[in-house]
Amino acid sequence: MRIKNLSFVQFGFRLLWKYLQRDKRRTLLALSSQKSVWVETGTYVGHTTALLSEANKFIFSIEPIARFVKKARKKLAAQDNVYILKGTSESELRKILSHISSNSGLLEMEFGTDWNLNFFLDGHNSGLGTFRGELISPIEMELAIIAEFSLTLPINYICIDDWRLFGDSEIVEGYPLKSSIYQYFPSAFYETSILSDIFIAKKNS
Repeated sequence: MRIKNLSFVQFGFRLLWKYLQRDKRRTLLALSSQKSVWVETGTYVGHTTALLSEANKFIFSIEPIARFVKKARKKLAAQDNVYILKGTSESELRKILSHISSNSGLLEMEFGTDWNLNFFLDGHNSGLGTFRGELISPIEMELAIIAEFSLTLPINYICIDDWRLFGDSEIVEGYPLKSSIYQYFPSAFYETSILSDIFIAKKNS
């Protein structure tokens, strides 16, 4: 009986996960454009990276675990608009943004002044063998780095995955409070929403 109950629970969890992932895909596609560049932290094996590569111009993705980098690069070998970097967001995010900034003139020449930059921040430990560094969630450091480029790059969307893991009133296993995240997005400059367990901040025009 215990085995049957466990199987039922596992089935229910997998079904819920399947629908959640489907909704996440729909949400990200709705934010996509052929004039968009995305930066993703936490490639894992490249599922989200592959989705974004189909609907956007360029994808830069960061993954610290070598075996996941290898799997993702193999999975996306045919995609010439994807760049997967091995490292942590702490070490690689600023490098990527500096690279994009130094090539912003070329992007404008090719796509016009309305090209934009988006982020999918998923570089936190969430089980399944994902990376756990000194910080379980480096999200605040990632947001601080992004803020350094907020005046020089055409940032459009900043998306934070697994919003349910962030605490409402107390810090949960190294994830900052939701209120701490909102402080990075003052209402005068951003519109925020929650869709499919993703926190979405859209920069005002």
